[in-house]
Amino acid sequence: MAVVPKGQCRSDKAFVRARVPPPSRYARDRGAEEVPWRRWGEPAQTSPPVPLSLKGEGARERVMEPNDVTVEILKNIRDEIRTTRGELSARVDDLRDSLSARIDDTNNRLASLERRQVEAEVRLATEVTQGARVLHDLRDDLRADRALRHRVDDLEQRGTRIEAHAPQP
Repeated sequence: MAVVPKGQCRSDKAFVRARVPPPSRYARDRGAEEVPWRRWGEPAQTSPPVPLSLKGEGARERVMEPNDVTVEILKNIRDEIRTTRGELSARVDDLRDSLSARIDDTNNRLASLERRQVEAEVRLATEVTQGARVLHDLRDDLRADRALRHRVDDLEQRGTRIEAHAPQP
């Protein structure tokens, strides 16, 4: 297998498009050419960087220089940004105060709700305990009644036997 130098293709017929962004409209207006097709591994042909001054055939060279109007516009923009920042800061402070008051109110309502819930749970627990006591007392009374019922039945049977053997007047 033949060794191919880095950056070249094995096939002589392989062509690729140069990987550079297409020239801008501004560059085309100055006469920049499209990037041509090239063989793989060949360096891309690019034009040197264009300075900020505008150059053209027969045109004078113009360089932008700051003037008083530009400086004043920039100062006005800076002042507007400061004003806007102050207004936004005041709005954020007002919003923070409003939210803080709302959060405090919500916390107070939650504390009240928690207190009422605890009181309700205590009342419920007391009622359940009293109900359990009543049930235990009722159970004890029923057990005692059963024991007495057996004795009462026994006494009734004895009484009917005695009545049966007793002379009748």
